[in-house]
Amino acid sequence: YKPISETLFASIRFAMQERAEIAAILEELQQTIPPAQITAPAMCVQHFITSVRDGDDVEIGYPVSQAVTTGRVTTRRLPALETLSFAHTGSSETLGESYRALYGYAAQQAIISDEFCIEVYHPDGQIELLLIIHNWQKLFAENLERVLGAPARQQVLQGVDALAVEATPEERFAWAQNALQRLAP
Repeated sequence: YKPISETLFASIRFAMQERAEIAAILEELQQTIPPAQITAPAMCVQHFITSVRDGDDVEIGYPVSQAVTTGRVTTRRLPALETLSFAHTGSSETLGESYRALYGYAAQQAIISDEFCIEVYHPDGQIELLLIIHNWQKLFAENLERVLGAPARQQVLQGVDALAVEATPEERFAWAQNALQRLAP
């Protein structure tokens, strides 16, 4: 489990045909973004829900200290995220094995992923895979309060704080069943 703070992200979004394109985009970004503005290693945001039909919908970029809008580079804020992190140390040809391990763990724990993932390219060659956790508990809490008010939210969400990332699927499902019962007594 790894929380990620809100991040200002300068990137180029395109339909990637093959992984070899990443190096050229990173080179373009390094020539465009002043080095003093880069605050962390390069990242690739891979979008799963997309209208792109030919290739993968990706954003390659860097966390930055201030907005960059030059040429093809745009800047946006990545929201604070909750992630599962997996350190891939092999070649890019074996990335699929690491993704299967990461998403397999999430499935075993009944953790739902969001509509994108992130790869972080560390200077030592390690690729950190970040599965973005779809925080349904937070969304459920916000909407319970919006629709039913704070007292109802407190009642329905009893015990939610005890559900850690390591909770078993059975514990998650039992909590959800009990929450629904508290919702409609």
